[in-house]
Amino acid sequence: VIYGCYSGDRYLCLCENEMQQTKIVDFIEKKNKKDYSALAQVSIKFGVYEITDRTTTVEQMCDRALLAVESISGRYDQTVAVYDDNMREKMLREKAITNCMETALAENQFVVYYQPKVNLKDNSLAGTEALVRWINPKWGFMNPGEFIPLFEKNGFISRLDEYVWESVCRQLKEWKEKGLPLIPVSVNVSRIDIFHPHLVELFQSLLERYDISPYYLHLEITESVYTEHSEQIIDTVNRLRHLGFVIEMDDFGSGYSSLNMLKDICVDVLKI
Repeated sequence: VIYGCYSGDRYLCLCENEMQQTKIVDFIEKKNKKDYSALAQVSIKFGVYEITDRTTTVEQMCDRALLAVESISGRYDQTVAVYDDNMREKMLREKAITNCMETALAENQFVVYYQPKVNLKDNSLAGTEALVRWINPKWGFMNPGEFIPLFEKNGFISRLDEYVWESVCRQLKEWKEKGLPLIPVSVNVSRIDIFHPHLVELFQSLLERYDISPYYLHLEITESVYTEHSEQIIDTVNRLRHLGFVIEMDDFGSGYSSLNMLKDICVDVLKI
């Protein structure tokens, strides 16, 4: 057995493959629970790469083992992952998306669609929700479930959100200038956005630039955001409500929140 420190808190171990992969995984998980269960604040993850081609470079072997670890990062229900080619394909896909996201934003490849909200009492149009979609010249219409989580992970979501906010304000101004009746539009405010030091000022400047009332810009914040750093979030939400923005809590009840948390947080709309 050869083992040692790779970098930082990453360690590598090379051992003979005398067991099947499933047995290796079971062995590591049992040993992990036995030896490290007392270390409540330490999360240990294992990535397994089985060497089937001896011409593969050591660097590639290490990268693949670490890629397996990365696939379960942040998950508390899994401590071991075994590398497969699907992981590599996913990594290459994510890298390709990351490489062209700046160009996509500059070329307006992101398009805002408006999903109507209907009042069930009289079937009247009560508002809309702004949904961003990516129409890539090479890949075509992309599923938001593919690029949104990646943008949330790499931080680009804040740039995309600002792009959507401005697009919505521009659309509201266009409707206003054409004499069309205005309806509220809901926009997403991501976890990263809520900790922006000048978020309130940013929204203020958008309203002033496009001469829009804050009533027509509803801000959607998912319930999971409220579970972290609640004091800062409550302060930001209160400042936005004071300016006239309507605050919506999205996905209420899907996480760890409860009706009890609503006594501390002022929201105008609950999306259940």
